Amino acid sequence: MDILNLYGYILLANTLFFLVLFSYSDLKTSLIDARYVYTMLIISFIVHLVFAFLLKTYTYLLYAFAGSFIFFFLGYVLYFSSKWGEGDALLLGSVIFSYPYPFFVPLQLELFSKVVYYWYVLFFNMSFIGVFYSLLYAFIFSLRNRIFYKEFFRYALSLKGLLYISLISLILSAVIYMIFNQVLLSLLGFILSFVMFWIFVFSKLSDEILFTKKIKLKDVQEGDTVIGKFDKANFHGKRLDAITREDILKLIDAYGPNKLVEVKDMVRYIPSFLLGFVFTLFFGDILFTLLI
Repeated sequence: MDILNLYGYILLANTLFFLVLFSYSDLKTSLIDARYVYTMLIISFIVHLVFAFLLKTYTYLLYAFAGSFIFFFLGYVLYFSSKWGEGDALLLGSVIFSYPYPFFVPLQLELFSKVVYYWYVLFFNMSFIGVFYSLLYAFIFSLRNRIFYKEFFRYALSLKGLLYISLISLILSAVIYMIFNQVLLSLLGFILSFVMFWIFVFSKLSDEILFTKKIKLKDVQEGDTVIGKFDKANFHGKRLDAITREDILKLIDAYGPNKLVEVKDMVRYIPSFLLGFVFTLFFGDILFTLLI
């Protein structure tokens, strides 16, 4: 085994170990211990330094810093837009720092930069798989909630909604037919428009009904996501941050233990990072794989 392959195997083992650990922790408690993330980064940094000396090049270390900067930026854009929690954003950048180069990734296209293409593929795969993972998670969560399906069918089968999506579907299918002159392709576009509409309704109601509830402050647990503005306690739950024990005590002191607050349960999203990373290792570009 040459030095470069050994380098790749060590980074791969480190990345997979911590992604499995983080996925288990996320599913069990919805919390990711930042100390473990920093441990992952420190181990990766040491490995990068050692092999930079052995390979007599700092190229891969520079890839790690450049890739993680881009991924941290993308992660925190999603965090500040309230799409992700801060732990998700932190872990996204950590994954690319730990495995910044496509050592064993089967990339289908020959582009100007193999590394940048790999970064795109990894981010796209994680995002693509994350969408279906989130829908599956919400579906399993919804099976025990009768109110959810009552509201879903009321929205999905409402006259206004059906007229709106029918108009969009007809326009889309007409455009597809004019471009490709294919009846079956045009029909597929019409059907997919309805499917996407129902997925949108499902996602919207999941957020409003399945993952949002009101509980008393005394029942709030550390790690919950409390939504709202509480000026007396100087607490603003604008983003998807896990509440700390200190914040809970401050809120109880300011408002009393029986005040109702809105708590947002979160999709345990970290396992989709693991699934996206593993898929990338075996199949490379998911978009290319689906199209071909």
